[in-house]
Amino acid sequence: MDAKRQSKTLSVIPTNANEKGIVLVGTIALVALLALFGTLGIVTTTTEIIISKNHKTSVQARYVTEAGIHRTIGMLNSSPGWIAGLADPTSDAFPGDNSFGNGTYVVKVFEDDPTPGKIRINTTGDVNGSSSTFEAIVTPDEYSILDYATFDCGNFDLKVGENNIITGDVFVDGDLILADSGIQLIIGDVYATGTIDIGGTSSITGNAYANGNIDLSSTASPNIDGNATAGGSVNGTAVSGTISQGVTPAPVADLCNGNNMAGITITSEDIQNFRDNADYTFVNYEYTTADNFTGIIYVSGDFELLTDSTYSGNVVIVVDGSVDITGSLTKHASAPAGSSVVFIVPNGDFKVKGFGNVVIDGTVLVGTVDADGSNPIGGNIDVTENANLTVNGNVIAVNTAVGKGNTDAGTGGIFTVNYQSLDGNDLINPGTYAMTQWREIRN
Repeated sequence: MDAKRQSKTLSVIPTNANEKGIVLVGTIALVALLALFGTLGIVTTTTEIIISKNHKTSVQARYVTEAGIHRTIGMLNSSPGWIAGLADPTSDAFPGDNSFGNGTYVVKVFEDDPTPGKIRINTTGDVNGSSSTFEAIVTPDEYSILDYATFDCGNFDLKVGENNIITGDVFVDGDLILADSGIQLIIGDVYATGTIDIGGTSSITGNAYANGNIDLSSTASPNIDGNATAGGSVNGTAVSGTISQGVTPAPVADLCNGNNMAGITITSEDIQNFRDNADYTFVNYEYTTADNFTGIIYVSGDFELLTDSTYSGNVVIVVDGSVDITGSLTKHASAPAGSSVVFIVPNGDFKVKGFGNVVIDGTVLVGTVDADGSNPIGGNIDVTENANLTVNGNVIAVNTAVGKGNTDAGTGGIFTVNYQSLDGNDLINPGTYAMTQWREIRN
């Protein structure tokens, strides 16, 4: 009995041990599996944290990049002369720290050829190694200007002794006189509300239109290569084209009427905008040392240039008094392409004399009107005393008062105009840059 019981007892013991082993193995496997899941969870969570962090810094980099663009636009509007003379491109052009939040940005500014007036901004923002690059096009409002080589609300007189050449159309709200000594040449059409008087070998290569008479003194060569149309009479036969008399020419309009002027030239309100946004301000400008002009310059008194100076970039010079140049003004040797000068003289005269030499790309504008066309003001333009004025652009005098709004190239003065339409960035409206296009550049 005891032997049998012992035998049964021995047979039960191995069975219990096997079951316990199975349970142990299962427990270990479960713990291992749970550990694996835990590890995977940790890895997954870590990866998600990294992805989330990268996404966060990437988004922040975009904000930093956008901040760089907006700061650039702000500088263009607050300091219009800031881009004058910039290299193309200009990297990191801002003074001081280029940072926003916990990131930094680098800006490159391009003058967007072949579309003058537009600025292309390329900005790269960086936050903890994440970067973003945007490109934006910003464009200002632009002032319109008259499409004539010379435009006078008074008389236009090219006097004896010199060779004066005007390339482009000419409008005169008065009389046009081309002297009979030397060669006075207009390569274009001429419109005059008064008379046209052409002497000697002086000539007009295009058509001549006058509300009054057209008087021609030459019989040796054509004074007018095109047609001659006069509201009065055409006196002389030196015309290659058709002569029409007693016919009021349709192209001759009263452009110097105040309402017309307000729509085709820079008004007194526009000029005030330039004053308010000037980069440099003077009471009177009178220096005997050389200068290189940049940006917007405002002179509340007179501007007297006595020595040899240069300009670089797109320069606007507003002078409330008169301009008197006996020195020289030319483009700087290292000036960027497209550099120009716009002289705005709303009240006084513009004179080049005493061997003065002015060779500029741009505009000379003498006089202005109010925005409603009222209150025309301004002086005259004079080139005398062996001086030279060469303008690749246009020359405009807009005062309709008697004795004002005239352009005179006197004895010894050389006056040359080669009409060029102003680039948009020559006469931008300060403070009006706005973003018109943008895109993200992806590597």
